[in-house]
Amino acid sequence: MLARAKATSLGVSGFAFVREHPGDAALASATLTHGLLLHPVTTYGTLARGLGELARVLSPGGQALVAMPLRGSFPKLYDLLHEYTVRYGDDEFAVALERAQATRPTPEEFEVALESAGFEDITIAVDLAGLGFSSGAAFTGDPLARLVLMAELASWFTEPSTFTSAYAFAQDAIVRYFTGVPCRLTFNIGAASARRIGSLRTQCPSTFTIHSTSTASQPTAPKPVSTMVSESSRQRVVVGTRSRSGKSTRSM
Repeated sequence: MLARAKATSLGVSGFAFVREHPGDAALASATLTHGLLLHPVTTYGTLARGLGELARVLSPGGQALVAMPLRGSFPKLYDLLHEYTVRYGDDEFAVALERAQATRPTPEEFEVALESAGFEDITIAVDLAGLGFSSGAAFTGDPLARLVLMAELASWFTEPSTFTSAYAFAQDAIVRYFTGVPCRLTFNIGAASARRIGSLRTQCPSTFTIHSTSTASQPTAPKPVSTMVSESSRQRVVVGTRSRSGKSTRSM
């Protein structure tokens, strides 16, 4: 609505918002000025294909905004899945789990993927964030866990039935560990802004910004080799750090 109002005030007409799934877009190349890609599923090779499709439909100089969880997200959930492999001696699943964890890109890999897809003027910000739940049962029953997180994790494994057993073990553990206790799902969100190569803009080096919080239990963001601007004094609101009753929240 804001974009439409601005366009009207400038006398611009003949534009439209288009919603497509990466890889299924029936758009002609170089037809869009802006593209938004949220939480692409990062199975092997799909991130590169999604970014490549985004670059294809953007006109030279077009802006891409991409946001997704980076490596190091959901650490406690992975700990519980590792606990499953130890308890049941499932070495094959342990190897698959390590591969799955490495599927999420680091900030450096995120930058490389954007550059390889044909982008420049790349800026990446990493936010250490969290979502709060009133209990473990509230988390496992939430649509975010059932329809987003579990579906993405399951897509990383060649044997879905094995993952289903491991995830059921993790769900049961979460419900028991967080009975009547608020819990927080922590993750590293990488938000990137980039321009399609071919613009007349002056190129600038890629930069990273880490937005940290004062909460000691926040996950540690991967430190990129590229220039990183630390803003440790900046305060970010993390949902679920403390419950309304004053009880401390356990991190996931």
